[in-house]
This record gives sequence, C-alpha cells and structure tokens, in this order.
Amino acid sequence: MNGSRTYLVKVLKRLESRLGSEGLAAEAAVIHGIAAGFGETAVVQDELENLFSVDGLEQLALGLMWVHAKDRIPLNGLQDEVVNYEVEMLRRIFLADPEDDVEGKVPAERRKKPGLLGGALGDFSRLIADLRRRLTGGGKFQGFNEELAWRVLDQLSMLRNAASSSRNQDVEHFCDAMEGFVDYVVRNKIFSDVRVLSIIDNANLTLQTVVGGAIPEEQDSLDQTIELLKHPSTLLKNDRAEDR
Repeated sequence: MNGSRTYLVKVLKRLESRLGSEGLAAEAAVIHGIAAGFGETAVVQDELENLFSVDGLEQLALGLMWVHAKDRIPLNGLQDEVVNYEVEMLRRIFLADPEDDVEGKVPAERRKKPGLLGGALGDFSRLIADLRRRLTGGGKFQGFNEELAWRVLDQLSMLRNAASSSRNQDVEHFCDAMEGFVDYVVRNKIFSDVRVLSIIDNANLTLQTVVGGAIPEEQDSLDQTIELLKHPSTLLKNDRAEDR
C-alpha cells in the first residue's frame, strides 16, 4: 500500500475502534468494510468515487476525499493529534442526523427538500466528479470545453439559488467567485490547461468539506478558496495553454 492509502486505512481503523468502544457495532462494521475496500483497491480515488455513489455515504466520502487530498507536512511528533482530529471530523460526518441543518438557519419543514442546499451541494459535487472522470479517462487530460463550462455554470446557478433560499452567504460567495473563474476560462478559451479542472475540483472539495461536511474548523480554507477564485488571471498565469 502506498502512503496515502496507508494513512486512510489508519484513520478508518481508528474510527472503527472509536465507534466500537461507543457501542455502535453496526456503524463500526460499515467502517470496517470501507477500510477493507481501501486496503484492496489499486486506485484510491476510484474507491472514493465509488463510495460517494453509495446512498447515505456521500458526506463521509467527501470527508475522506479531504483527508486524502490534504497536504502532509512534518508533524514533529503531533501525528496522533492530527489523526485523532480527522477521526473526530469523520465521526461527526458519519453519525450526523441527515435532517440536521448545518447552518441552523433553515426551518425544519424546508430541510432536505429538492432544490434546497443539501441536494444542490450533492448535485454540484456529482457534476464535478463526472467531469473529472470524463476528462481524465485513460490517465490523460482530455481538455475542457465551452459546453462543459456551461454545464458548470448552470449547476452553479441552481446551487446559488438554493444557497439564497437557505440564507447561506458562504455558498453564495463561492458561487459568485466560481462563476467569475469559469467565465474567465471561457472568455480566454483556456480549455487545454489541466489546471482548470484541478482548480474547480479542489474548490468543490473544499466547499463540500466545510459546508456539506459541517467542519467549521476549516472555514479559513473556504474563505481562501473564494478569494483565489476571484483572481483567475493569477491562478492561471504563465505558460497558459489556450485553444484558438
């Protein structure tokens, strides 16, 4: 197993043990099965996307994607503290009541109805996952295009409407910033630059982790992502690959 896979399995095993010690045997068994899957898979990202497609495990999958994507730096003896933090984060996501309102601002009778924030976040994330699969098939970047850009913009519009209905300004600001980024890509025909997909993918992961995954400790990451998206020329400066 490579290091990233080993780390994911370690976190999942500790989560399994934590749930078992709390008397949550059924939940611990689910985590045991997920950990076993990561131990056998050849490509971690494929297993994460398979998990995301399982009804009820979408947010856990996004949390694991965040753990998988997070940069690892020398921890100077603090590795256990970091692992415990990530175990607690995943535990909260996994055990969250699906009817919970993350922001605490949406009346109970309006939660989880089609078109509201939870569903719109999931729809947007599934679109980005589909784009990633389509554009990186065979291990080679296939190139973005204007049609795909309009699909992203359409989904962003629906997400922004849901965020407005739920009075979630963080998601509204994200949508505005991402719309500006995609518009810049279209206007400048920056379609063959793999950074476009990478930026959109990473921005979505941050959004889903902070808002959909209810991890307020990572709010700074979302704020930074929004600020970066507001300056697409800086993100895509130098050696810009363009389709004319």
